[in-house]
Amino acid sequence: MKVRKKIKYTEKELKKLEEKSKLCDERHDQLLRLHAEFDNFKKRTAREYESLAKFANEKLINEILPVVDNFKRAVDSADKTSNIKDLKNGIKLVLKQFEDILRQNGLEEIRSHGTQFNPDKHEAVIQVETDKHPEDTVVEEVRTGYKLHGKVIRPSLVKVSKKQKNNRIK
Repeated sequence: MKVRKKIKYTEKELKKLEEKSKLCDERHDQLLRLHAEFDNFKKRTAREYESLAKFANEKLINEILPVVDNFKRAVDSADKTSNIKDLKNGIKLVLKQFEDILRQNGLEEIRSHGTQFNPDKHEAVIQVETDKHPEDTVVEEVRTGYKLHGKVIRPSLVKVSKKQKNNRIK
């Protein structure tokens, strides 16, 4: 069995211990409040982020809705007209309107024809033997690629040149 020694403190020492104990209790309460505030902050931030993600495309959709309206008008006028040229011009105008909206929102086409093949921007679907272009030059764009605010979101599908083999008989 352990025997405890009784330690005697002076009144000054007891007062100091009580002050330190009180300060420790205050700090503990502050820590608990700070922890609760931080938890609330995390929850509020998560809700705000979820709301932002949910409605992030609202502005873009509102800009696209007039294009949808114009396409509907084009479909309606297709039923009522036999003038294909006017219909085609109307569809071209709606397409331009749509492309302008996308461009204003950071979308840009990747220009590929005649450029050096770049695997970061292009996806080669075939190599074409030719002497008309330097090797590894994009000779045809099969599908347009796009960048959004400088980041490639869809590479261009391209045909790439390669040196033509000489099939001469010696």
